[in-house]
Amino acid sequence: MYSLRSIRWLPLAAILLWGIAHAGPAAMKAPPAPVRVIVSYTGATDAVAATTANQAVGVHVLRALGDNALLVELPAGMSLEDGLRRLGAEPGVRHVEADGMRRADPLRGPKIEPSK
Repeated sequence: MYSLRSIRWLPLAAILLWGIAHAGPAAMKAPPAPVRVIVSYTGATDAVAATTANQAVGVHVLRALGDNALLVELPAGMSLEDGLRRLGAEPGVRHVEADGMRRADPLRGPKIEPSK
């Protein structure tokens, strides 16, 4: 049946299972999603001012959005407000805004006015 060797591990297993069950939602929370920002620069995205601004804040460039705009990811732990403020204060930056995905509402759709 059970040997003494297998029974002696039961208290440790019970403590571990109790800890897992009572860890709560804070322990199981997923890491925060990376914060993405759209930055437009006064010059080209490969200009010295744009590169200096990116390095000063520590952003990770995801892709270009034209000749003078980039989609960037803020460093881990930096809030959106802090990232917008710090990037906006850099001399080579013209405009900064949060990257938001726009979606159409399939239930409402466009408003259609009847013709009079």
